[in-house]
Formats: sequence, C-alpha cells, structure tokens
Amino acid sequence: MANMKNLKIKTGVCKWLMKELQSYQSEADKECIKAKNMRRSHADPFDIKQQEHVVAESSLTISNCRK
Repeated sequence: MANMKNLKIKTGVCKWLMKELQSYQSEADKECIKAKNMRRSHADPFDIKQQEHVVAESSLTISNCRK
C-alpha cells in the first residue's frame, strides 16, 4: 500500500513538472517573438537589451526545469 502511495506521489510530481516545463517553453517563445518584433520595429536599444535578458532568463529556467 505504501508503494502505491509513493508511486502516485511521484507520478503527480512528474505530471506537474511536465506541465510547468510546457508553460515555461510557451512563455519563452512569446518573449522571443516579442524581442524579434522590437528589433524589427527599431525600438529603443535599451528596451531590446532588457527583452533579450528576459529571453535569456526564460531559457535558463527551462534548462533548470529539465534537470
């Protein structure tokens, strides 16, 4: 019985992590598109740099989540 409970807990954690990873990936995609649009529209260089920083943080979060 204890093994079944542990299995349910571990399965729930895996499902939660996969859902979180998908959420991070979709967020990173949106931020990347936003950065590209800012570059195309010749936005303020500081704003572009800040947006690229957000994209870098998003990709770092994804790699940490995969570990």
